[in-house]
Amino acid sequence: MLLEKMWGGLLGLAAGDALGVPVEFLPRMELKRHPVTDMRGWGTHDQPPGTWSDDTGMALASLDSLAGGFDPENMMRCFARWRKGAYWPYGEAFDVGAATDQAISRFSSGVPALLCGGRGERDNGNGSLMRMLPIACYLYLRQGTPVFRNGSALVVIQASALTHAHPRAQVACLIYVGVVCALLAGRGIRSAMQEGVLDAVSACLDTELEPELEHYALLADTDAFCALPTAAIPSSGYVVDTLQAALYCLGNARSFSDCVLAAVNLGEDTDTVAAVAGSLAGIAWGERGIPAAWRMLLPRRGDMEQLLRAFYCRNITKK
Repeated sequence: MLLEKMWGGLLGLAAGDALGVPVEFLPRMELKRHPVTDMRGWGTHDQPPGTWSDDTGMALASLDSLAGGFDPENMMRCFARWRKGAYWPYGEAFDVGAATDQAISRFSSGVPALLCGGRGERDNGNGSLMRMLPIACYLYLRQGTPVFRNGSALVVIQASALTHAHPRAQVACLIYVGVVCALLAGRGIRSAMQEGVLDAVSACLDTELEPELEHYALLADTDAFCALPTAAIPSSGYVVDTLQAALYCLGNARSFSDCVLAAVNLGEDTDTVAAVAGSLAGIAWGERGIPAAWRMLLPRRGDMEQLLRAFYCRNITKK
């Protein structure tokens, strides 16, 4: 059952990513006139239908690394291979974020992994958030919920810091991991959202992360947050916007399709918002909740499943 939930999350991430790839950067008003209702192809990146991008690829690289435990240096080596074409649908990179690219370049030039991520105010893109699903699964296998015990928050903080070391991006990753773990534990969607936020907030108190919590104040009351008008929910690549947009779509959805299509049709950073939302919705509704036609279009499903099973088998025995 737990492996099935994780598989649903991974497939959901890839499906959301693939739905968003052809319309990435399109404004909300354009998608309001011509909404995405099914899997498309070509468009922004001129890729076939079902093609996923850096969101899924970096998650797969993380999953591969975590099969041997959390090792920042090894994970960055996997990211360096990813930038050269590994873990991509067709062996060629076509969408690499600037902050991530710079961090990998620093690593390749000899900078220690944990010092590679940008730490400035402008280093708050969503490039670490989008690949946090394997980290969440890794921590859940070790201690369940509440997840942030015994120093486990440091794993999330360090995993983010590989490419995005600003505390605001790290807080977003903590909130996301908290929600994932609550979903894996079987909580209902809104309960998982509330529990995950509270767990992350507790982990941030009395640390350098605490001042950043003000940027996520809207998430303090899940029902009030989900009742906001859609116009109040930005969907840019800014990590705060991406996390909140994904959670908003999740909290208001009645199915996997509802969630990811709502996320894509918010516009702007469509692939990452939908990938983050899809990973959560995939856990909530499972593989069968993802339309079969979408699943069948996703390339390298066998490789994805093999990576997940290797990760799961090597970590479940260490719980």
